[in-house]
Amino acid sequence: MKKIKRGLDSVIMKRSIQEQLSKEMKGMSPASRLAYIKRQVDESPFFNVDRDDNFVKQQKIGNN
Repeated sequence: MKKIKRGLDSVIMKRSIQEQLSKEMKGMSPASRLAYIKRQVDESPFFNVDRDDNFVKQQKIGNN
């Protein structure tokens, strides 16, 4: 079977991001890690995207 080379390998990307986060959080206490992750989520440009989409979906389901 021939492997197809693709432009984006999501597994490699995920591992790379995990390594970066691990380096950034090295030496942090569990509480500091949680605060760091919360801050990253709050500052993410995608923070409200899913919430807004779910809200719209729930409204459509409720109106049917």
